[in-house]
Amino acid sequence: MRTNMAMVQKFLVGLVVFVVGVLIGLLISGERRGGVQDNGLPRLSSREQGSAGLANRHDFNSIRRAALSESETQKLLLSLESKEISGILGDYFSRPYLMGEDRKVCLKLMSLWAESNPVEFFAWWKREGFPLLEVGAGPDLLLAMAGTNSEIALASIEELPAEAISAKSRAFEKMVFRLEADQFVRALELGQRLDSGLGPCSNLLIGHFFHEEPDMVMKAILEMPNPKDRDTLLLGHAEVLHQILPGKLEEIIGDRSISQNVRTSLAMNLARLEGVGDPKKGLALLNLVDNPAYRNGPRWTIYKAWASQDPQGAMEWARGLPDGPEKWTAYNQAAITKIKDNPDTMGEVLNELPSGNLQRALIRGMVFQMDADAFKENSTIIERIDDAKLRKEAEFVAFSRYVSTNPQEAILQAAINLDAFSVDGRIQEAFEALPQQANDASNIIASMPEESREIFAKAWLTRSGVLDGEISDNPVMQLADIAGN
Repeated sequence: MRTNMAMVQKFLVGLVVFVVGVLIGLLISGERRGGVQDNGLPRLSSREQGSAGLANRHDFNSIRRAALSESETQKLLLSLESKEISGILGDYFSRPYLMGEDRKVCLKLMSLWAESNPVEFFAWWKREGFPLLEVGAGPDLLLAMAGTNSEIALASIEELPAEAISAKSRAFEKMVFRLEADQFVRALELGQRLDSGLGPCSNLLIGHFFHEEPDMVMKAILEMPNPKDRDTLLLGHAEVLHQILPGKLEEIIGDRSISQNVRTSLAMNLARLEGVGDPKKGLALLNLVDNPAYRNGPRWTIYKAWASQDPQGAMEWARGLPDGPEKWTAYNQAAITKIKDNPDTMGEVLNELPSGNLQRALIRGMVFQMDADAFKENSTIIERIDDAKLRKEAEFVAFSRYVSTNPQEAILQAAINLDAFSVDGRIQEAFEALPQQANDASNIIASMPEESREIFAKAWLTRSGVLDGEISDNPVMQLADIAGN
């Protein structure tokens, strides 16, 4: 009996020890897991729990709903203190994985904290090892910081891990428009470090501040330690520079400390920019280009635009040039536009040219600038040429171009004007343009005026190798038989 009682006592003692051990183990396990409440919701980590007092002030579910909500009523989040936010985030980031809505909640709380108290936020973010940086949240968090303290945000980019170069660059590009003028020099140095030289960050910064503080930016460009960077920026921002600081480009072009190639490019850009509104000034500015060989391209770009918009003014300018190819090429460029606008001026324009060769060059240039398909309109203009030889040449060139672009219509025009085209030789071009296939040629000839059909059918048969003795008295029918019509 005593033996049985002793066994019962030993069993009860063992049971008590086991239960106590289990309870202690559960408590220890709970602490290691970061503290999970009975309802399964994360609570404040032990390091913040005593000071935050979150459980006494807010309901965790309400905070979570507010963070996930897109509504404008998020007063609950705005009322949180830094220690409360850090406590919630500490519990989240103690988990092995952070996905889906949990990540959204964290990002919302971090953004709110970064905007409301960037100094404390960045200190916490850095101490925790920059959580969420690796999933692309860095630029947005830095932008939130820049909204209230751009200096802290700028400094924080420098403190991000060296391997986060992409996040740094994207954050910098987002922050550019939040920076103040007195931060420009520092930001430019940082931008160049991020670009490993001169790249998108630097150019974006300069482009933005050029409009706000042009003198400051211009000074920074001219004082660039690397002359190649200076030259690249001058060339890349020449148009903005010309608009914002009139006269500055001329000053830079005259600076012999800048390479001749750069000054030449700037001078050509300046001439083009001015030439849009004032062609005379644009053409005059080309004298700033040291090497005359580089002036021709921009000169003709400016002059062609001028000649197309104001041919009379462009012709008057051309008359003032010294006699030579340049003068008459410029004159013809404007004269062609004038004649096309008003064909009645043809004689006046031609009479001003001192030689037949110059007149011929003008007429050929005019024909080649006409719409090749507009044969009737072109013929109306060409008819106003008084000199028969020049007129014939122009008609021949115009018809040749018409044949090359619209052969079927050109053949029909020749058939309609058979006598005139036979006299000046254009009819041969029409014969050669007839299709090789008998069926196609027969169909076109059938649509001609009756008096032209036999001549064209005979021409096709001859071209195809049918001898004169083998051509019948009715070549149109003979061609139709060959075609099977």
